[in-house]
Amino acid sequence: MANIVDIVPELKEDECLRIVDRHKRVFTYPLHRHNVMELNFIERGNGARRVVRDNVEFIGDFDLVLLGRNLEHSWDQGNCKSADIRELTIHFDGDIFLKGMQGKKVFDSLNKMLRDSTQGLSFGMPAVLSIYNMLNRLVDEPDHFEQILLFERIFYELAKSPYRVLTKIQHELPDYSEAAGEVTKIKAFIQNNYHKKLSLNDLVVFSELPPSSLNRLFKLQTGMTVYDYLILIRLEKAARKLIDTNNRIVDIAQTCGFNNISNFNRSFKANYNITPREYRETFQKEKLSV
Repeated sequence: MANIVDIVPELKEDECLRIVDRHKRVFTYPLHRHNVMELNFIERGNGARRVVRDNVEFIGDFDLVLLGRNLEHSWDQGNCKSADIRELTIHFDGDIFLKGMQGKKVFDSLNKMLRDSTQGLSFGMPAVLSIYNMLNRLVDEPDHFEQILLFERIFYELAKSPYRVLTKIQHELPDYSEAAGEVTKIKAFIQNNYHKKLSLNDLVVFSELPPSSLNRLFKLQTGMTVYDYLILIRLEKAARKLIDTNNRIVDIAQTCGFNNISNFNRSFKANYNITPREYRETFQKEKLSV
């Protein structure tokens, strides 16, 4: 598996936005992540390949995505033949929205979109058309305060638009509730012990919370139960091994915590829409690193 490059975007402590509007012929940036959020718009990129963690897709002429912090991603050349690819990248600190909007009903749609962005969001042409002119104005606007106002308007338009979640696994956004620390501990424990035989009781003992409280707090923070999160982590690890190794599928299933190959195959297809074998055959052809 190719290394994931940790990038430090040029977003200074006293800046809210960092905007880069570039034209190029080739996608060359490696698979990377960073601790700020990203809105990325690509024009004339038909055939390029977008990777957002375990999601791999070929894009059309326009591609608009919103990425939460620390979410691995890249665009590579794929089948793109364009001689003039436009890539507009906006890095920003999500806290400028989250801290002021927590618990305010008028911001419900924006809050939901920002939290969903931990899984990567793809917007269709209606959203592109609704903000295209504003994106161009944002690039040309010399006044930073006016940029912020315009960026907030763009976010409002996106929050009203349909979008598609790209990856199953959620990344953490800052959380200001008292449950955040406990949930973070449980997620770390699962990440380190997913390959073991784990029961809810094991997690209860680790967290020192009763089962009902543990599941309630976990679902409040992540949108899923502890068990669902465990299965998704196991599937993510298995998907990587299917691409990066030639190990037998049954062995991969066992090393990722599945003791029944039928359950593994059923869970994998339910989450990836293809079987483990089809997934391997599709992505191992080009040794695509996700």
